[in-house]
Amino acid sequence: MEQQDLYTEYRKHLKERILTVAMQAFKQHGIRNVRMDDIATTLAISKRTIYETYSNKEELLLDGIMREDKERKRDAQRYAEDETHNVMDIVCYIYNRDMAEMASVNPLFFSELSKYTRVMNYLTNKSEKDHKEAYSFVQRGIKEGYFVPFFDYNVVLNFIALSSKLTLGNPIFQKYDVNHLFTNTDQYCRIVSSWLLYTKRGRLY
Repeated sequence: MEQQDLYTEYRKHLKERILTVAMQAFKQHGIRNVRMDDIATTLAISKRTIYETYSNKEELLLDGIMREDKERKRDAQRYAEDETHNVMDIVCYIYNRDMAEMASVNPLFFSELSKYTRVMNYLTNKSEKDHKEAYSFVQRGIKEGYFVPFFDYNVVLNFIALSSKLTLGNPIFQKYDVNHLFTNTDQYCRIVSSWLLYTKRGRLY
């Protein structure tokens, strides 16, 4: 029994290592430029060992994206649960966190996601859930006096989601790193938002 537990723990640890190395490589070089052989070499394990855990690259990519999404959600929930943080504190925290994470991501990573059907299905379903959570968050911001109440925020949120998707997945923008894209497009969005969506209280942030 003890030996079985040790083996299970080893497999769990190995899976975490594979996910970490693979996602780092995908984001640095682009998904298609990374082979399973490359991941195995970095980890000093055989390619067969990787295939015993993941049958193909898409399965590995999907698991990695899902793991990162769960980690980001837990992090945001921990921050939001602190009663000293208001809506604008949370917006700024998540924005700064995501900017820091995406600063070094190769744009190829985003444009190549569309090549993987299971990944895109997951992201589509996730987008619908994220929209509902974001809408509830906006309602809280209205109650706290940071967002104006007379906009259709379903339209606003859909516009933001579509804009991000088109920007990150479009070949036109592949020559720019993600940090450059967000620095320039986000400044525009922040200016527009501050004058259209935020109340006077919200603009103080």
